[in-house]
Amino acid sequence: MKKLFFIFLCFTILNADIKSLKDSCYDGDFEACGALALMYAKGDGVSMDKKTSAFFYAQAYNILSEEPKSEPNFHKQNAANLSIIISDISAFYVAQGRFAKISDMTYAPINPNGEFLINGIACIKVSVKNSILRIKNINANDKNCKEFFASDEAKKLLDKDLNEVSEIEYDFSDNKILF
Repeated sequence: MKKLFFIFLCFTILNADIKSLKDSCYDGDFEACGALALMYAKGDGVSMDKKTSAFFYAQAYNILSEEPKSEPNFHKQNAANLSIIISDISAFYVAQGRFAKISDMTYAPINPNGEFLINGIACIKVSVKNSILRIKNINANDKNCKEFFASDEAKKLLDKDLNEVSEIEYDFSDNKILF
């Protein structure tokens, strides 16, 4: 029944404003995420983009997930996804000698703006410039973000607590792959 309701909502939202749909999705609205996923999968009102479609399908799934959000496995999964993003980007830079759009360098779950979401909240901004990869805390006041940054998994991955430092930089000018 949830699937039929989900599909119905996706079709009824197709003509909505893309920006407001994205804002709603990033705010945790699974219907908006599903609608965007469908739009990008079919090229309805937007350019067809399978990677972006997969991202929004994953967002909808994550929002609907019934796993408790404070579960230790939740921090492990977020740390694993962030680790994949960092290692994919570093491998891309080493192989290509340059950066590209974040979404072209990794298939891990990160939105097109380079924001890494935790419980549907943008907590981390991943950006690149020249040979520098930046990981920045963009939501220092959110409880979920604070919990993730303080988790052993995140501290082990980043070697720092993003609650204490607002930004971490990795310099790839020496062409070393991280992780």
